Amino acid sequence: MSTQLTQVAADTTSAATRPYRTWTPAAEHYLLALIAEGHTAAQIARRLGTSLRAVAAQKERIFRRIGAVNAPHAVAIAIRTRLIPATDRPSEAFALVGPEREVIVRWPRR
Repeated sequence: MSTQLTQVAADTTSAATRPYRTWTPAAEHYLLALIAEGHTAAQIARRLGTSLRAVAAQKERIFRRIGAVNAPHAVAIAIRTRLIPATDRPSEAFALVGPEREVIVRWPRR
């Protein structure tokens, strides 16, 4: 296991090609925001620098967790519960920062 951690720490590939490794709550909300804007799983995977399978799997986990049956239902739940802002461009409330492309929230929570 320590060998795997060493390999991850030694990864020096560019942020554009590095796989997205950490699905933090902010990253999950960002994924929902991108879905709300109508981005496909392939477009989201390119933006996050991960595989299409990783995005699809995470989408399914999020939908199951919030009780959504499809993408429009997930977006409605996300807006109603303030996981994403109710704006035309909800992804603007998030930013990808740093070499690990960490997702941060830029909008105030209540």
